[in-house]
Amino acid sequence: TLFPYTTLFRSGGREQKIFWSAAGIFFFYIETFTDNLLSKVGGILMNVGLERKEFDNVDAKLVNPFIDAFISVMPQIGFPTPKRIKVYLQNKTVNSSGVIVSIGFTRQLKGKVAYNMNEDTAKFIASTMMMGMPVAEFDEMAQSAIAEMANMLTATSATNLTALDLSVDISPPSLTVGAQPFTISDAQFLVVEMDLGGHKVDIAVSVDRAA
Repeated sequence: TLFPYTTLFRSGGREQKIFWSAAGIFFFYIETFTDNLLSKVGGILMNVGLERKEFDNVDAKLVNPFIDAFISVMPQIGFPTPKRIKVYLQNKTVNSSGVIVSIGFTRQLKGKVAYNMNEDTAKFIASTMMMGMPVAEFDEMAQSAIAEMANMLTATSATNLTALDLSVDISPPSLTVGAQPFTISDAQFLVVEMDLGGHKVDIAVSVDRAA
């Protein structure tokens, strides 16, 4: 498999993660402090112009760990600091821009997160993760890099969710190429548009607390 393995261990009150691919192409080290505080949900949503009343049917605070993960992790692996563009609600399906990586949640959280981008953005991300190696085609190696990124972001999001007293497991990344709609939910979900050095990545979050 091209999907990465993840090793987690604790040291000195910190949770440390090492990510690597089976092919040995990528090696990343990320250190996450377990006392990392989440941003206040009201501040995040109001800063991007979305009224709280629009979230009556969505637990908006569950989105913060994903935004925080994207903003904190991407600069650690060579990208410019991401910026939020906007947040909005969408129904049932993600309108694919060309490349989607989705990861599911189980245990105390159910649902999915999907990272949606066009192929040029996917190649930009893959190239950056491979130390600037040119990526002319979105081939198997580039797809593996995108899956690595999604795994890293979601694992960090899962760690952030512990601040909400939620313990979760995540599935391996699933990558879809093509412009077809991608069903992520049977109800409304939140989409956070992020700017990454002039490239747009949409984070679609459809999660809820398990019964």
